[in-house]
Amino acid sequence: MNRIPVSSLNDNKSKVNVKNPRCLNVFLNSCKNKATRETYVNHLNAFLKYVEKDHESLLMLTNSELNEIVENYVMFCSDNDRYAVSSIRGIVASIDKFLFMNDRTINKRKLMMFLPEEKKTSQRAITTNETRLLLSVSANSRSKAIVRLFCATCCRPEGMADLKMKNLESLPHGFTGIIFYAGHKHELQYFCHSEATTAINDYLDTRKQKGEEITPETYVFCKVNCIGDEAGRMSEEGIGSVIEHLMKSAGISRVKQIFSNPINI
Repeated sequence: MNRIPVSSLNDNKSKVNVKNPRCLNVFLNSCKNKATRETYVNHLNAFLKYVEKDHESLLMLTNSELNEIVENYVMFCSDNDRYAVSSIRGIVASIDKFLFMNDRTINKRKLMMFLPEEKKTSQRAITTNETRLLLSVSANSRSKAIVRLFCATCCRPEGMADLKMKNLESLPHGFTGIIFYAGHKHELQYFCHSEATTAINDYLDTRKQKGEEITPETYVFCKVNCIGDEAGRMSEEGIGSVIEHLMKSAGISRVKQIFSNPINI
């Protein structure tokens, strides 16, 4: 019997931790989209770690101190090739929203002037041979399942991260029906071929062998050595990182051309 269950459109919104300080709860409740909330929290936590502050102590800074440490962090990100311009925009947006929701403001227009010149890329599709290369460098069943699902549906990492077992439906001849962004206005339905179905089932079998109980609420992709609850959910950044690592390992470049555009403030 196929291990993929019948799908459902219901999806529970993640709950705010009541142990969080109020300033963080206010921020979390202002982020209506689950994927956006997770991304903003990750950006905010990275910023707080860099400046060696917690949520409450950050808000206790004077206006000049607050603007200075945020400016320094944005300049740090801008000077680091690890951060794309779009990522820095997201970082600024997350910090700005946290402060705004707690009645503090920063000079966002000034911060955007620190961004480096934006590079725009044009990417081509992955070929069948390159898909084989990605699978050949995949070290485990999770990576293989991610590659198969990515190539079969072209879904963004955020859609794959939120995917639960109840969003998958077994179909005849080894096909699988999948609903991404279930219950949201961007809900989409896709169908996977038997190769993707087999890869997903092999990955799920591996988790079962380690003692995990797979339920309709279980996330399809989870962190390594962290199973069974919300904390085990693999983030969109984690899925994107897996794909990027495999692309580099396989020596695949999708960039067709690179050109620069000025930043409009």
